Amino acid sequence: KEDSPLTKKQKDRTEDTK
Repeated sequence: KEDSPLTKKQKDRTEDTK
């Protein structure tokens, strides 16, 4: 199952906030 663009963006944001 691939991550949706939105999910990927959210994950990216989470990593950025980290």
